[in-house]
Amino acid sequence: MLAGNNANEGPLFTPQNIVSQDDFVNFLRTSFPLFTEDDISRVLLYYPSTNASVSSDDPRFATSGSMGATALNVSTFGTGQQQRANNVYAETTFVCPSYWLAEAFTNNDRVGWKYQYSVIPAQHGSDQNAYLGPALPNQGPDFARAFMTIWGNFITQNDPSIPADIAAGAGATSSASSTSSSTDPLPNQPDVASHWPPYTLAAPFQLNLNQSGGTPFQSNPYPEFNTRLANVTQFTEPGLENDFTLVNAYTWEGGRGMRCDFWRSAQAWRLQPTEPFPPPVLSRDEPILQAAFRSIDTSISEAGQNGSQPWKRNITSFSIAVTSSSQTLWTKSYTASVLGDYADSPPSNVSDGTYFRIASISKVFTVLAALIEQEAQIWTLKDPITKWVPELLQTANPHLVDWENISLESLASQLGGIVREYGQSDLIDPFEDRQYGFNNPVEVGFPPVDRDEIPPCGENRPGTRPCTRKGTFVVHESTIDRIAILICISLEILDGLITRPPLFEPNDRATYSNMNFVLLGFALETLSGQSYKEILDQKIFQPLGMERSRLTKPPDGQGVIPNATNDWNADIGTYGPTGGIYTTASDLMRLARAILNHELLNKSTTNAWFKPHSYSPSWSFAYGMPWEIFRSSDLLPDSNRIQTIITKAGGLRGYSSQLLLLPEYNIGIIVLVAGDGHALAWLREEILKAVVPAVDTIARQQAAERFSGTYASPGDTHINSSISVEVQGSSGLMLTSWISNGTDFLATYLKMSQQASGSPGRPGKVQLTPSGTNRGSSNVDVVWRAQFVADELPAAAGVIDMHLVTDVDTFTYAARSVEEFVFATDSGGIASEVHLPGLRITLTKQRQQQQQQPKKAGSNAWDDTSVWNLMKPLGL
Repeated sequence: MLAGNNANEGPLFTPQNIVSQDDFVNFLRTSFPLFTEDDISRVLLYYPSTNASVSSDDPRFATSGSMGATALNVSTFGTGQQQRANNVYAETTFVCPSYWLAEAFTNNDRVGWKYQYSVIPAQHGSDQNAYLGPALPNQGPDFARAFMTIWGNFITQNDPSIPADIAAGAGATSSASSTSSSTDPLPNQPDVASHWPPYTLAAPFQLNLNQSGGTPFQSNPYPEFNTRLANVTQFTEPGLENDFTLVNAYTWEGGRGMRCDFWRSAQAWRLQPTEPFPPPVLSRDEPILQAAFRSIDTSISEAGQNGSQPWKRNITSFSIAVTSSSQTLWTKSYTASVLGDYADSPPSNVSDGTYFRIASISKVFTVLAALIEQEAQIWTLKDPITKWVPELLQTANPHLVDWENISLESLASQLGGIVREYGQSDLIDPFEDRQYGFNNPVEVGFPPVDRDEIPPCGENRPGTRPCTRKGTFVVHESTIDRIAILICISLEILDGLITRPPLFEPNDRATYSNMNFVLLGFALETLSGQSYKEILDQKIFQPLGMERSRLTKPPDGQGVIPNATNDWNADIGTYGPTGGIYTTASDLMRLARAILNHELLNKSTTNAWFKPHSYSPSWSFAYGMPWEIFRSSDLLPDSNRIQTIITKAGGLRGYSSQLLLLPEYNIGIIVLVAGDGHALAWLREEILKAVVPAVDTIARQQAAERFSGTYASPGDTHINSSISVEVQGSSGLMLTSWISNGTDFLATYLKMSQQASGSPGRPGKVQLTPSGTNRGSSNVDVVWRAQFVADELPAAAGVIDMHLVTDVDTFTYAARSVEEFVFATDSGGIASEVHLPGLRITLTKQRQQQQQQPKKAGSNAWDDTSVWNLMKPLGL
């Protein structure tokens, strides 16, 4: 298959009067009458632009495809909203189908190649003149000869590669080239046209066919439509030279492959198994990631240039970062033009080493310390809080709250049912009043209160102080050395807390409470006999090399202080375990890598840590320990597959922060903001919508490279068995053929699965899903599980009809799983064979994939002897 498209397929077919986003949306509604408003919104997301009107005087020019402006917003035919529409029509009708053809054809001994015709202006249909003749004035003789040779070689030799001298052309100068683009995965190498690689999902390369040089002239490429399209600048002889480059078609023109994935997903919504690929191995040099990071840079640079700003840029600084489980992938920092007051040292430019207050992200450290102690079998999180803070029962009314049924785990997962604060965020505080637009609570309807009703500690108003520890009590007899440990417990904050009634019964439902973590911090101090600061230093900061993380304020010049009301200098005392840490983006990346790599906790504990403990009123949000767990089906352009994002956000006055982990891809994202908190959500969304599709694409490509192919029984055996697997878009590794002993076992398995699911005849596919477990002496045998996946949701049958039950062990045969596929891989992770325990056979990956024809179901090529030899080890 040789598939191609032209650079400007759309203008001839698109109304040329689109000047605003409203015009563009009307064009979409007309072109796609079945689209919902959500569908329209997704198009706007994947085809970003501004809502500014477009002047006919705006410059129009051909884009390079790999850097700078892209076909999303400019071409030789249009700019802005007009080009947005031109490009949508081009990609949906001509360009994306050429991608899909090249991708679909490359498997099972078939090969596909891909090119783009880019000779300015590269309008629809103009390529035909180059390879069929007569050539147009903008098509030099060298180009026409090369293009004709490409098609001739493909037809006669099944390979479109052409000799280097023909690609360069007879009149080539030393500057003429036929090379790979420096922005693409292949290293620069000459004569790529003579070594044209096939287009694959793992390596989506296309040859960009263009010219350089020449003499400019003005002409309407569609004279018969001269009322619709204006003259454009073109180039003719003398001086034309061929310019052929090998480029990444997926990242081309600002992520065209991702947009084509989106259009492929515009079909009936269906559920898909989550985490269909192993986590990818990521490198900061990966071109797809680099393109994603460039798009974030561009979005940040352009934010607020054409209308209202998403945040107050002049007072807002930030530090953002993306890390894999092994290395920093990308960082970006910004220093506000107007900063706050620096007392002990002058400000410096913000970097990933700049201190921010991270507020409630501190809760992650508190829970991590508690889990470390549990793994060491020092305590269990099932312990009631009263075991470690018995003062909760030493009150005049100990049963106001059912303290004995509130466990450490209840506190860590926001299921304590107790009040949110004591002494913090109280409306008696003038700071809080001003936040809500008044100076005196009495003036807006609150009653006056006696002085003894005002919390004596906790707020930053004049005359108050942070809550501190005082009083000495024997609270725990050590189970290690049997000596009594004396711990100072803050009666001050406890006396205030125990007078407040519960919000809910313990473990009934989650509600956000900082007091949960104050108590958890007290429990940790009781257990260890150390301060919370010492616990953090010894258990987390020092082991992970987090040298710029602390509970006390660093020198002002090492941090960032916004020009707004802020808590940079606030001493929050016993609130340290819930929100007291100062740290940097660099150190938070160390924490993210440690969590993803199971450095401080074992893998089983980490897996459990990432799971929800209770649900919220939203189907897409759940509480963890102390995670805020989000689930979204909107992050991938070509799939409704649900992504799980493990997060923890934090906020103090002047500071907003968030840590995000995506274990499916082994990546972490850090967003730290000082100034206008609106920047946090904006930056987070820009990062997620750029990075998640990029890493998912890399995961697909690596899975295709490692596991796709045909695996067959060895040639020296008479057993006719094989499987073929291939990556199909975002759906995962699909089983496209399964022959067992000459029978079409895929048909057999589908029939059994349909029957077992209660939907006989329901169309579907068989998907292999990674189990996350490895086997073998070197732990390089990768285990996958087969699962039946329906093509679409069933017709509504009741209130519970939209579900996808995880069932990857439905069938066993003589006590072995039919759904288990164990791939043996080499040191590079490439599969060489697959073992099917249920069928008692190992299949070898075929270099020259030869699909074996299935026999009629029910036929059997095994003789009695071979059957006996296979079953004898089982004692049968």
